[in-house]
Amino acid sequence: MQREHQPTFSGDLRFIANVFWKKRLLVGLCIAVFGLAGLLYALVSPRTYAAKTVVQIDEQEGKVVNIEGVKSEDLKSEETLKTFEQNITTPEVLLRVLRDPELKNDPRFLPEVKAGSSDDALQNALAQHVDAKIRRGTRLIDITVEHPVPRIAQRIAELLGQEFIRWNFEARQEAGQMAGEFLDEEAGRLKERLAKSEQALQQFKEKNAGVPLEEQQNITVEKLKELSLRATVAKAERLRLESDCAQLIQLSKGEAHTTAQLLVVPGIANTPAVIDLKRALTDKEVELNALARRYRPEHPKYIQAQSERDELKTGLAQAVLKAADVLAASYQSALLTEQKLDAAMREQQQHTLEADKVGSGYTALARNVESDRALYESVKTRSKETEITRDIGEDAIRIVSHPLLPARPVKPRRMLVILMSLAAGLAAGCGVAFASEAANRSFRTLEDAEENLGLRSLGEVPKIPGKAKIPLPLVESDFAVEESFRTLRTSLSLIGENPGLRTFLFTSARAAEGKTFCAVKCAMSFARLGLKTLLIDADFRAPRLGGIFFNGSAPAAGDVRETHIANLSVLSTAGTGLNPSEFAASGAFQEILRQAAARYDRVVVDSAPVQDVSDTLLFARHAEAVCLVIHAGRTPAEDVLRAAKRLSKAGAPLAGFVWNQVTGGGRSYYYERAAAARAFPALAVASEIPRGESQGN
Repeated sequence: MQREHQPTFSGDLRFIANVFWKKRLLVGLCIAVFGLAGLLYALVSPRTYAAKTVVQIDEQEGKVVNIEGVKSEDLKSEETLKTFEQNITTPEVLLRVLRDPELKNDPRFLPEVKAGSSDDALQNALAQHVDAKIRRGTRLIDITVEHPVPRIAQRIAELLGQEFIRWNFEARQEAGQMAGEFLDEEAGRLKERLAKSEQALQQFKEKNAGVPLEEQQNITVEKLKELSLRATVAKAERLRLESDCAQLIQLSKGEAHTTAQLLVVPGIANTPAVIDLKRALTDKEVELNALARRYRPEHPKYIQAQSERDELKTGLAQAVLKAADVLAASYQSALLTEQKLDAAMREQQQHTLEADKVGSGYTALARNVESDRALYESVKTRSKETEITRDIGEDAIRIVSHPLLPARPVKPRRMLVILMSLAAGLAAGCGVAFASEAANRSFRTLEDAEENLGLRSLGEVPKIPGKAKIPLPLVESDFAVEESFRTLRTSLSLIGENPGLRTFLFTSARAAEGKTFCAVKCAMSFARLGLKTLLIDADFRAPRLGGIFFNGSAPAAGDVRETHIANLSVLSTAGTGLNPSEFAASGAFQEILRQAAARYDRVVVDSAPVQDVSDTLLFARHAEAVCLVIHAGRTPAEDVLRAAKRLSKAGAPLAGFVWNQVTGGGRSYYYERAAAARAFPALAVASEIPRGESQGN
């Protein structure tokens, strides 16, 4: 079954090797062009020399304080080191170098800048020659200058290091001076502010003369806390007594209440006297129960115990009534105490508010004085530190390596340029090769063709080296080609369930696929085996066999003519006077094949391309096996699929395909080695096809 072709980019080594082999000239051309361009660039590009100055940023900490208006620098931080690196190429430093008389008067200094150009143009031009980079993990900065003149490169590098140190020192001096002036002004302002704060505090003290403000405020607060605690306790006691009194009032509304009912009130039941009597009464009840088990009610001990129990009950009832009276009195007392404490607490709260007003004013003024004094002392201290550390920039940067006069140019790096050009050429060539291969719509491999066509491969025919022309008679042909047709001969002999088919028709999807070449070589292979073979030229519109075997003198239509090859004859169907359609409809071609099969061992038919004309569709159904020739890597897959489909619909017995003009791959290498055997007569393989037909026909 035929499948829709889906072009894929196989990543296997064989595919890559085939692509390189087919596109080797293109890849080589790209490498040559890019390599030549790189060589020319390396030869004509002007030489550039480099000089280097190395400066070191010492590990010191800046003493300038970090306050508003004054910056602090920590020479240990990575950001500060990066800032030093960038400052080397600032316009201020570059303009200092530009003022050097030796460079200024040298016409080779900046030849790309016209005379009379602005300072901006000059420093921009100089910046193109300068590069500053900090060494990773160190405090060293490399100042590299590139220039066509070695002496000028050395001079610029030396000046850059010196001028950068001077500029940095002056900048620090200026910053220190500005910081000192700023701090002096700030100290004066803070001094006046401190004096005003102290004066306001003194006036407040005089207004509240003789009053220890902080101590008085603390005493007032403590008294308020104590009264608040006492009022809370009194309120809780009053609420407890109020609850008990409410129960007594509820009991008094009914009939006469008993002792048991009064004992429900917690304030009565929890009275110490009541608790003691209840405990004694309980003990007496236990004792009376024990006596009842031992004596009769008339026994004196039982009677005495019963009398004592009754006395305890009477005493408990009296104690409960007394506790009820005490409870009412206690409630009135608790209520009065709560009212007095509430009044005292409100009065103390008023005193506390008044004390807070005085104390908060004093506290605010005292804090202002402390804050102003701290700021003033801090600024005075920082002002003194700034005066001491104004000269820190003098030793913060130093040159550790002066520039040497460069002896060799650093640009262009000829060998690197050439190697990169060759690599670019290789990459470009590979890119173009694989891009063209990706644009190729043909089957890329034999396996790809088998999978998509649903047909088996009958054989692979390598491409003949050189001009791919069929050699003269008795001249050795390519060993790999000859062996491939032996394989094709074997494949055709094994077709079908009953091997031994006689008539084979060769066709292709388009012209110049090699179907005539394959038909001729297949017929020769049969003839070499000793089989009597007939080669029929059924390409009515472009017959070629006469030019191959008889130097253009084709046999008459219907005549069989023997060739110089033993066991091989040629029959031409051209010139019958009928067009191909009439010829096929008349049954003449079928009759020719029938008679040929009866007289010859093998019959090979060379027909027209399927896509160009419909002749083959009329003839193919009468052959026993049809071989479709495919030009490897060139014939569009869509054309091959369409041709195979048309042959199948026409009823042609499509046996398989011939993979023609294969390039590269392991088999070619194998055959190239085997071809060495042709140097020996016993292994020589002669070709008997005359000149005139190429492998692509």
